[in-house]
Amino acid sequence: MQIFAEATLYATACIAVATLGMGLCAICGTHWVDARTYHYGLWEYCFKYQSQTYSAKCYDIRDIVDVEGYHTFTQVFFVCGVALCLVILLMLGLITCMVINEEDRKLFIFVALVFSIIQASLLFIGLAVFQAKTDKLESEGLDSDWGTALGWTTACLSVLNAIIMAVHVIMNRQHYQV
Repeated sequence: MQIFAEATLYATACIAVATLGMGLCAICGTHWVDARTYHYGLWEYCFKYQSQTYSAKCYDIRDIVDVEGYHTFTQVFFVCGVALCLVILLMLGLITCMVINEEDRKLFIFVALVFSIIQASLLFIGLAVFQAKTDKLESEGLDSDWGTALGWTTACLSVLNAIIMAVHVIMNRQHYQV
């Protein structure tokens, strides 16, 4: 049983690293939505071709279009979700390296589990709002691109991480009882 407990903690740490990496790539990505002459991400709006009006290829999204509320909502929720992933990763690092004592370890694993559930909720809600609004614009020739897919993969990994962490706590409940 002890081997299973350690394996689940290491698995959650590995998944948290993958979630953090994919989340950061999604945040920085400029290909959340793709159209015929442009594409954009959470922060940048890029033209596929240079025009007389815009000499550079990519601009801050607020300089080009009036950002609607759903876009800002997605930015906030996604960044908060990825930031929580970093916090979870730090907590799991402290738990697995046994830097903290046994009594605090119980609290840390419970708080990490709660943060994982909150993280998954933030990512899914932010992405669902973004996807719902951009799906309405498909008639205008807009398609979801790899940034959106990477965001959904990040959200799914965070759910998987929360499930594995919950299984860890349930399977080792006698160890975590106060």
